[in-house]
Amino acid sequence: MGSIVLVLFARVVFVLGIPKVSPMVAEVIYPIEAANIISFTKRLVTEDIEQQLSQERKELFDKCCEEFGARFPHGIPSSPETETQEKAYAKYDREVVGLENKYEMLIGTKINKIEQDYRNRRNVQRSIVVNLARMSPVSCYAYIVSGLSGTGVTEPDNFIRNAQRYQNEVEETIYDNFHVKARAGVKLIGYEEGFDKTKASIPDMMYPYPTISAPLRNSWIDILLLGLFDVLFCSLAFVRLNRYDVR
Repeated sequence: MGSIVLVLFARVVFVLGIPKVSPMVAEVIYPIEAANIISFTKRLVTEDIEQQLSQERKELFDKCCEEFGARFPHGIPSSPETETQEKAYAKYDREVVGLENKYEMLIGTKINKIEQDYRNRRNVQRSIVVNLARMSPVSCYAYIVSGLSGTGVTEPDNFIRNAQRYQNEVEETIYDNFHVKARAGVKLIGYEEGFDKTKASIPDMMYPYPTISAPLRNSWIDILLLGLFDVLFCSLAFVRLNRYDVR
């Protein structure tokens, strides 16, 4: 009777205990911020940089108007009404492109750094979870099967890579051909020369899944552990059988 209880207890530990407790232990060993905190941080950084851009746009616009003596007695129009205004607007449109590109690159660099740092910390925590869960043969088996079916622990990274690649394709095909001019708070949307918006189309997303060899390479340790678990359990059963008294 005691052996049956011990076997049931071991089954509960291996099937339910270790896989469920591993993420909790990993959060204690290596805590990281929640995803909503990272999103809030990115939004704050973006808003701060956009405020700086807005201020520099205004300073550049005022500088161009002052250089050509442009006056706005009835408010700033979206399009020039006098010759001096036309010269000031033309110079502003030329110089604001470099300013906007600089801040766009700055935003991209800051956001990418925040996201990359978060992914690195999350990968460390995930590695701790996986290694702890591997003490259970059930987890080893689940990692192998999920990896072969394309839903393993490395699939989120594959999804992010595909999403980034597709986003770059959309930007190159569509968004890079648009430009926004901001003049004293008034935004005007224009198109790059030669771009026909009526023929523009969003590219199809091709999602390449990893080949079967890739998850097998990633799961070699799980395959090895399953073999070791088989040897261990068979050895224990053999020892118990030899000690069993049939009388």
